[in-house]
Amino acid sequence: MRLPSSLSYPFVAGRLATPRALLGVVIAGYLATGFGLGGLRAASRGKLAYGMSWSISITVAVVSVALYLGLAALKRRVLRRFGAGHADAVGKRGEGSIRSDRPLAEVFD
Repeated sequence: MRLPSSLSYPFVAGRLATPRALLGVVIAGYLATGFGLGGLRAASRGKLAYGMSWSISITVAVVSVALYLGLAALKRRVLRRFGAGHADAVGKRGEGSIRSDRPLAEVFD
């Protein structure tokens, strides 16, 4: 196994885990602890402050998307710098699409 070929996997795992971890923290605050953004959302809902509740939900969604896109950009930069052998299989956008004139056997070899 070559290291440049496996560079994308930690970034894929991070992109999948980061939004779910943020969602888990908010749900834990909402259901169990009463602290953090989840607790604030529960308290604002209890006071009928639906504007605050929606603001918290939208903020969590924006932060989650920003972290996801930040990890995608970091993945592209790292693969561009260190994944020279993997660059043909990654393509210009770095999203795993195959953009090469070579046969598949040569791309993934």
